[in-house]
Amino acid sequence: MIFYFRNLIRCLSVVCLILLLPALSRAQLKADFTSDKTGGCAPLVVAFTNTSTGLSASASFEWQFGNNNKAAIANPSSVFTDTGAYTVTLTVRDGGQTSSITKKINVYKPPVVDFELSATKGCFPLEVEFTAKTLA
Repeated sequence: MIFYFRNLIRCLSVVCLILLLPALSRAQLKADFTSDKTGGCAPLVVAFTNTSTGLSASASFEWQFGNNNKAAIANPSSVFTDTGAYTVTLTVRDGGQTSSITKKINVYKPPVVDFELSATKGCFPLEVEFTAKTLA
């Protein structure tokens, strides 16, 4: 009886190992991405590249750009038309694993250039002085 019980335990251990091995060998999912710009003047077009690790070909992607736009592809782009700081979140799902990462995109107000001219009409050669009126 003891011999039978020990063999049963060994058999169950092998079965458990065979069932758990695929789960144990799966890499840890880690969401990550890069962007071609992290800031700039509006309107700002940004291309995002998925650099996540530990995912299979069946992984799904959910991007939220913080500008009411979303995407479900690996490498999307988005346009940011208003000034401000945007929170971009990538969520990757693969099998039973989920991983997310958040990064910021800053969109600045375009500069306004203003200057005065000392003369706008005259004969050649006309000397003109430019005076900046732009505020930083």
